[in-house]
Order: sequence, then structure tokens, then C-alpha cells
Amino acid sequence: MTDKAKAFFDACAEGRHLEVQEALREASDAQTHTLLDQDVPFKPNPDDEPYWEPELKPLHVAAWRGHGEVVELLVDKGANLDAQDNDGRTALHYAALNGHGEVIKLLVDKGANIVAQNNGGETALHSAAAGGRGEVVKLLVDKGANLDAQDNDGRTALHSAITSKQTDGGKCIDFLLQKHAEKRRQTANGIQEGLIYSSVLRACEDAEKLVLFKSNLLTNISHKQSNDSIMNVLGLFAVLIDSRRAKSFKFSDDEISKIGKVLAGSLAQIVSSGLFNTPLATLALLAGALGNRARLRVVYKSKMIFWRSGRRQFSFP
Repeated sequence: MTDKAKAFFDACAEGRHLEVQEALREASDAQTHTLLDQDVPFKPNPDDEPYWEPELKPLHVAAWRGHGEVVELLVDKGANLDAQDNDGRTALHYAALNGHGEVIKLLVDKGANIVAQNNGGETALHSAAAGGRGEVVKLLVDKGANLDAQDNDGRTALHSAITSKQTDGGKCIDFLLQKHAEKRRQTANGIQEGLIYSSVLRACEDAEKLVLFKSNLLTNISHKQSNDSIMNVLGLFAVLIDSRRAKSFKFSDDEISKIGKVLAGSLAQIVSSGLFNTPLATLALLAGALGNRARLRVVYKSKMIFWRSGRRQFSFP
């Protein structure tokens, strides 16, 4: 890489749009192509792990950093909107991951492919959800992103939001559920992750959220109308039996019995209906793994369910 090319990349990374503009004005067509198409190893944070050092084009780094004026200059000079880095990410992926809504609007309005996938099959919506970027998730959906696009492992944006460790991950989950993201999506390896279960484990970290969660759970039980609500209830009930959270919920034995009866009354129907890859039907399959944490044992035999959590045991015909 020449010193001139390196200086151009650095100007893009740092948002020095006047320098970028001047460099592009002075460059010939061939030089412009070289400047725009160069791939530069980029480590945004010196403390990042050494194994992660993507090779970025100027458009990637400008979008990553949210430098809208630079992005517009590069695109107007012919930068490839859908150019991919060595991991298959586009500028839209980077803008989404880092929450740069104005850059996303610019890229999409200029014609960027909103459903472009990286090497792992993830779209920009996956990236925004993984980053806990609620406003960006909404923006992408409003711009036409596919709610239920799957990556190479069959994971949707809802999966990404649930496994996000970001503070605002719950907002992404709420929005995606409100938009009817597929709650029964099965992963490619045949293992259905309990979406609601996972989300609550990560989102319900304080007492206020736990109280609200309990209220919502009992409301769902009381107004059960369909298999979908039952599947959601299963995911919610899984949290109840997690030993790390059970004391915080303070469910009474009567409330637990009420929940269990609903589940027991529906399990046979769900299994026989062929929905065995749903959260509800996979409770028996997940029981061993859950038991390692919650001391839970589940037995389903002759239409009878036995729950054991800690010292309390319940059976429901």
C-alpha cells in the first residue's frame, strides 16, 4: 500500500471528509478505483483480540464509524455498495452493528442490498439485533429487511437479539416479536432454542422486570388460545425452574400447579401434531440440560407429567 492510499484510508476512518473529497478530486479514474477498492487490515481497538482483524475497504470503515459525509462521497465516486470484506460483511452490516441509522438510510436509498449475507449467512438485521440496536432493527424492517431470514445455522435476527449481551437487547426482542417474527423457527441442526426462555434469562436482571415477567406469564396462562401461546408459555415456564431465578419469581405452589396443568394438558396434543421441534414439545428433550442447572427432572409417561425443582415436586395428569 502506498503512503497516499494509506492516508486516504485513514481519512475515511477518521471522518475527515474534506481530505477525502480533495483526494478523490485529484485522482485519475484509475487511481480512484484503486483508492476505493483497496483492502486494509483494520483493528478498531488496539485491545481487541489478535485473531479479529478484518480487511476493510474505505466504505466499510466509514460506515463502521458512522461518517455519513464520507460514505456519500465514496458512493458518489463509484464505491461498490455491496462490496464484502474477508468475512463477507458489507458496509450495511457495519453500519447496522454499530447503530448508525443515518448511514443505513443513505446506503439503502443509494441501492445497497438490504438482505446481503456475510460468510455466515447473517444479514444486516442479524448484525443490528446482535448489537442490541433497537432503533436500527426497526429502521431495517421498515426498509424491507426480512424478519425471518436465516443464517447458515438457521438462526434468525430474533435468535441474535436473544443471545445479545447488550443492554438494549430486550427492545430488539420486543420489536421483533411484535412484528410477528417466527417464534417456532428451527435451527438447521434440528435443535430448537427456547427463544422466550433465553431472552428472559438475559433480559430479566432486575426485580422490576421479574415482577412484570411473572405478571405476563400468568396472563398468558389465563388467556391461552392457541398452540403459539402454549409454546411461549413453555419458554416462560422454563425460567421459573431455573434455580438462579426461581426465588426471585416467588411463585406460589398453586400458581406452579396452574401452569403445570396447562402444559400437561397440551403436551400430548402438541407432540401428536408434529410440532416436536417447538419449544413446548422439546421440554422433555431439554429437561436433562435444564436439570443440570435447575435440579429439574421431567417425566412424560401415559399423559402424566412430573416436575421436580429443588425440594418441590408436582405431578399433573
